[in-house]
Amino acid sequence: MASTRTPRSATRKSTLHRLKPPEGTAPELRTFVHERYLDDEDYQAREFTRPGLEGLLITGGVPRERADWCSAVESITGLDVNEHSRAAAGLIIMRTGRGT
Repeated sequence: MASTRTPRSATRKSTLHRLKPPEGTAPELRTFVHERYLDDEDYQAREFTRPGLEGLLITGGVPRERADWCSAVESITGLDVNEHSRAAAGLIIMRTGRGT
């Protein structure tokens, strides 16, 4: 029996910004990131290089004591619900021959 599932796309929606450092400068990529994300244990900063570019990857998230949907589920079911949640995020900053 053949599968009728549609394959998942390898693309996803993203926001892209071009950073404009002062003319003639190539500032350290970490200067574009708020200090709290570089120091917070819930985030990880890692540098990377690929042919033709260098970059900085910031990953992490905001832990939440209780998922925001718990209250709605409690009101429907009358049962206590206390599930933890984490809002994950990622940031890639890259410098290429054409810009940052």
